[in-house]
Amino acid sequence: MAEARDSSYKKRMVRFCALAVTAWAMLGVVPQGTAQDAPASEAQLAIDDPPLPARARHVDEFTQSAILRYPGLKANSSDIDAAQARLREAKLSPFMQFEGQARFFVAPGARGTTTFSPDPQIPWANRWGPGGEVGIEGGIPIYTFGKYRAGKKAARAGISAAEYERDRTLSRVVFDVRRAYFGTQLALDLQAMLSEGKDKLRT
Repeated sequence: MAEARDSSYKKRMVRFCALAVTAWAMLGVVPQGTAQDAPASEAQLAIDDPPLPARARHVDEFTQSAILRYPGLKANSSDIDAAQARLREAKLSPFMQFEGQARFFVAPGARGTTTFSPDPQIPWANRWGPGGEVGIEGGIPIYTFGKYRAGKKAARAGISAAEYERDRTLSRVVFDVRRAYFGTQLALDLQAMLSEGKDKLRT
């Protein structure tokens, strides 16, 4: 009776070990098969869609793009426009110092002359009617002790200063773009040289 129990127990252990070995084999084979299938699909995609070649860009393209988009140059152009407006103001403003006034009112009529009138000081009983007055006042400079000429000279100097500032900003932008471009190119060349030197040292 004991021998029968031992034999049945051994059979169950053998079956359990066989199932465990089969499970381990399946777990080991499936990931390997999946890993082997992945490179094939990626290779197929690489064959179907070849990478586009990188287009080499010249430094002048980057320079022109920076000139068109740099806000400092736009600000300098606005400063030049403002300086030109100040010059026009310096030329015309001394001759445009005029002011006008207009009055409209309702007043009673007056009789008589400027020296004698039979009406009282405020003739309330007389006929009332509308009245008005228009006046223009101004002056034209004849001699300004050099202020007019000095104002125009200062305005022209402001235009020249704004133009020089724009040229300086433009030169700085071009210099920065070229420095970044050729610095990057030098770094890439050094990287290629170091990689080539490492390969030669390994061989």
